[in-house]
Amino acid sequence: GFRGNARNYDLNRDFIKADTKNTRGFYEIFHHVNPDVFIDTHVSNGADYQYTLTHLFTQHDQMGGALGKYIKTDLRPALEKALRKKKWEITPYVNVFGDVPEKGFSQFLDTPRYSTGY
Repeated sequence: GFRGNARNYDLNRDFIKADTKNTRGFYEIFHHVNPDVFIDTHVSNGADYQYTLTHLFTQHDQMGGALGKYIKTDLRPALEKALRKKKWEITPYVNVFGDVPEKGFSQFLDTPRYSTGY
């Protein structure tokens, strides 16, 4: 999807190019704080996923090491369990474009163009 602003920049897809002041400002804050975990929250093109929340964790193999393992085996399962306990229906964010579920779902690849891939 593409969600352009008044100058036709899609701020959710500007992280590798840094065409906007917003993204360059994000860089400064991000590198100053130097977080171990970064959470980006936003809506998704008006798609109706029938869930309270869809989530996307960076693929653990991209993270590697202890942090990748922690996110896969501890953080994500604990978050899913806690939300389920509160009766929040959640599911991983997947790409579905004209295929049936029996063909499987592809996971979203958060490349550096997106904040979570940056």
